[in-house]
Amino acid sequence: MYIYNSLKIPVEKIWVIALLEEYQEFLKDYHVDQKEVYHHLKWSSDTFVAMEKMFPHELTYEWLDARTGMKASKKSLRGFLLEEGIIKRPDPSVAARKECERLIQKCPPGFQKCLRWNCEEKFRLRERQVQNNATEPINTKTIVSDVMSLVRMVLWITENYNHVKSWAEIQEEVTLAYLMTLKPSGRECFRKDLYQFYKFALRKRCLFSIPMTDYKARELPRVADTLTVEQQAVVLNKVRTDGKDMPYEAALTLLCAFHAVKSSDIRAIKVEDVDLNARRIRMTSVPDVYLNDEETEILQRYMDIRITFPAAKKRSYLFIQRKRGCYEDQPIDKGFLNRCVKSFTGHTAKVLRITCLVEMANLFGPQFLREAYGVSDTHAGRFGKYEDYLLDSTVNELLALRGESD
Repeated sequence: MYIYNSLKIPVEKIWVIALLEEYQEFLKDYHVDQKEVYHHLKWSSDTFVAMEKMFPHELTYEWLDARTGMKASKKSLRGFLLEEGIIKRPDPSVAARKECERLIQKCPPGFQKCLRWNCEEKFRLRERQVQNNATEPINTKTIVSDVMSLVRMVLWITENYNHVKSWAEIQEEVTLAYLMTLKPSGRECFRKDLYQFYKFALRKRCLFSIPMTDYKARELPRVADTLTVEQQAVVLNKVRTDGKDMPYEAALTLLCAFHAVKSSDIRAIKVEDVDLNARRIRMTSVPDVYLNDEETEILQRYMDIRITFPAAKKRSYLFIQRKRGCYEDQPIDKGFLNRCVKSFTGHTAKVLRITCLVEMANLFGPQFLREAYGVSDTHAGRFGKYEDYLLDSTVNELLALRGESD
């Protein structure tokens, strides 16, 4: 029998009682109020009673996920078991395969086989990349998103063109008609992906010819507008004046606006990567970030506040959730980061980052973006050509010399 205050849980096995005691200590790190600890233990009591009929090695992530009636305790118990290494999170490919199959089942039978083959080939590619220790293997979310886009196209075609029953019956006018229904910002990207899928379908003999013409990608106008000089000054003044009182939001803003760090790279920063004495943040996929005096002070204030967050000592990432209820060692999500930056500055993280890159490209040329911010050559080319920058610099120097001689 396990007893906590007035709560009694009828368990007898030694390993279950020990697990309950460790779970109780885990909850105390996240909840100061004993009432919250009591509620989580009460909600999960049936699960621990069910463990009495099991052996420790039979406790799995899938078994816990199938349990019902646990309310909020399922999240805390899952986080505890993952932290202790008792259960392991399943391979994301398993859930992604199920989601892809669910989407493919929505299509008519004449389209399913090719979609399934294409999906399996991408999963095999991911497995090879993982085995070869690739730095960025294809994400399972990307595979699901690609399948979702193709399924959406198939459903639209079968609804508007009743005679089309398979991939072989799709003509170029049908493909172009669907592309025209997409927004210009996403049309070009999907067109390139669709052409690659048609090449795959032709190789698998699901098509007799590719029902679209391949042409050079079009240059589209930038979706996010950059900030004016006055707006940039407002953001800088906001960081300087309110950064001491709101260091969390200010730290996220300065990384986006002054160092052009992507959201994924910000979320990947860990506490051990920050060296305030050297005024440096070690990065993995981009060059390291070096801080000035004001930025170091803001980050130091955030580090002091971070200690008060629930179970901060157990969590390795620099930016974590401030609320209680996150029981796993995970960083903040992209949506939370964008909301923090938008509420603090009035602009999204993407706009601040693009503004930084545009200003630096105007001052030092697009090649500087590759060396200082780790931007690829393709992406740096969107901010201008290096030859144009050299030509402008030469003209400005000649004009300056002429002005001095006059």
